[in-house]
This record gives sequence, structure tokens and C-alpha cells, in this order.
Amino acid sequence: MFILALLGLSKKVKNSLTSIKTGGLFIFPKSSANVFSWGKEIRRRTYTHEVTLKLFITQFITSDRSCHDAISRFNASRAANGLAPVSLNTGAYCRARAKITKNGLEQSAKQIYSEIENNVPAAQLWRGKHIVVIDGTTFSMADTPSNQEAFPQHGNQKLGCGFPLCRAVALFSLHTGAIVDFKAAPYQGQGNGELSLASKLLSTLGKNEIVLGDALYSSYFVMASLILQGTDFVFHACGSRKIDFRKGYRVGKYDHIVCLKKPQKPKGMDRKMYDQLPDEISVRISKTKLNIPGSRVKALTTISSFIDSKKATKDELALLYKKRWFGELFLRNIKASMGMA
Repeated sequence: MFILALLGLSKKVKNSLTSIKTGGLFIFPKSSANVFSWGKEIRRRTYTHEVTLKLFITQFITSDRSCHDAISRFNASRAANGLAPVSLNTGAYCRARAKITKNGLEQSAKQIYSEIENNVPAAQLWRGKHIVVIDGTTFSMADTPSNQEAFPQHGNQKLGCGFPLCRAVALFSLHTGAIVDFKAAPYQGQGNGELSLASKLLSTLGKNEIVLGDALYSSYFVMASLILQGTDFVFHACGSRKIDFRKGYRVGKYDHIVCLKKPQKPKGMDRKMYDQLPDEISVRISKTKLNIPGSRVKALTTISSFIDSKKATKDELALLYKKRWFGELFLRNIKASMGMA
């Protein structure tokens, strides 16, 4: 997550930060001790926290991911700064890298996101709220026995003819492109669907955020959970949902407020979680014509929590939802940068 959170940030965003260090493409917490199992540095090291972390990250976004290549790049950097080269023996670097902890990386990534988001100008917020985009993707992994065991290949492929598949769902900040949080799991299996992973991410959002998502997220259970926790949302209305603008409370032309009843409990849902959700919710469904040159989409139907039409018109909601596409671009940028198929 730490590596993913560093991609897609503009130079303007980086320069606005105060409590973190920046270095080229990378952004680091001033105190990175929590990333490593050895904690604070009490003696002078060649491979300090920052150096080790930077070399570790560059290994994953360059074509040659060997430790030897990482040290060669480190020596090139030292030579440019008038410093003597270090030994090409990879032992010291590998030992330092082995002390990087997963929990430490995740906490540092969240620290970086929080600092970045706190520096977003108020003028860029939407009605004073931060906008996040949620989206899912899949990618193949190296065909090793351990990966095949943890991330089985697609069931339609014959054994030995496919690659391990991983499913990932990410929350992005629309303002900065940084990852808020993400979850990954095997492609198949109970609790590994996109909505199951997304529910763990969406539950962390608060009243000061608006989440954008495609039609998959216009599920009753997703919307009810967000309403219950006070988080606003704008989703694409699911095509299988029957929409009749003659029913409900009419706000305007092709714009109405409807009451949705809670469906029966899905087989995989926890009974306690199901009972906590309200028996019905009120949402706003709006249809807006689009006049965007070159776009094949001529009309957009959104479903949102913005009941009060005075706070947001249907055209404003449509334009806001269109920005969801940046989430697709953020994911593509990360997958391209890290060589993820």
C-alpha cells in the first residue's frame, strides 16, 4: 500500500507538504522508524531508514528488480553527491530490507495520505467535503507454487495454463490521486468479491467525505451502510433497477426521491450486520442529458444521498459523478508503473 500511495501525485501537491520529506517521485514521513522492526536508529548506518525504503520502492517500479541493480543506482546517486561508493555486496541491504514490516508500511502510507489531504485547498473541495473514488481491479501474479496456493488461478483455466489472480479494491482521493486505503484478496472465494472488500473500506469513511462509484455500488446494502454512518455518495444507477420517474417525490424533470425497501438477507451476509441496517432508505435518482463532444454516453442516471435539491442540482451531481473516471485512470497509472498485468 505504501508504494501504491506514492504514485500519481502532482508536483504542486508535493511542494505544499510540510511534515514529510520529498525526494523526486517519492514522499516519506519524517519519522520512518515505525516502518522497520528495529525502530529508532541508534547508530550510524549506510542503509538508513530513508535509504532502505527508497531503494525498496524503486525495485518495484523499475524493469530490473534485483538487489544488485538497486545498489548500483544507490552508488550512482552517491557519486552524484560526491560520496564514496558502497560495496556491491547485497547482504547489508537485504538484511536492512528484511526488517521492513507490513504494518509499518501501511501506517506510514496512511500518515502520508492524511498529510496530503490536509493540505488540499478549501476551494478544491465539493461543498466543503473531500471526494474519494472507489474502484476494483484484478491482476495476474508470478506463477509460483506459493502464489498458486494463496491466489488460485481462474476456475475456467486448466491447471498449469494460467496465472495466479489477485483482486484489489482501492479508495482514491480525487483531489490528489493518492490512495486512501485498499484491500486485496484471492480472485475467487467467499468474502473475496469486490463488494465484500469494498465494504471494509467504505466503513472507514466519515461525514466529511463523498464517495463516487460505478453501478456495482448502487446496492441497497452499500447505500444503507453509508447513510447510516453519514457518508454521502453518488453512484451510477444499476441498469437492472426499474426506474419510473412518475413514482416517488418529484423534485424536477427526471429527478425524484424514492424509498427503497430492504431486500432479503444475502446468503453470505452476517445476520447481525443485516439487522443493523434500516428497513428502508430514501435516495435521489436523477437522469441528466450529456452534451460532451466525442462521448458515446448521451444520458446519465445517478443515485445519490443528496435529497435536498437546493444543495445540489441533478446537473451538478452528474458532473460530479463524471469525475469518477479519474479512479480508472489512477488504477491504470499504478498498474502501468508497477508492471502489473
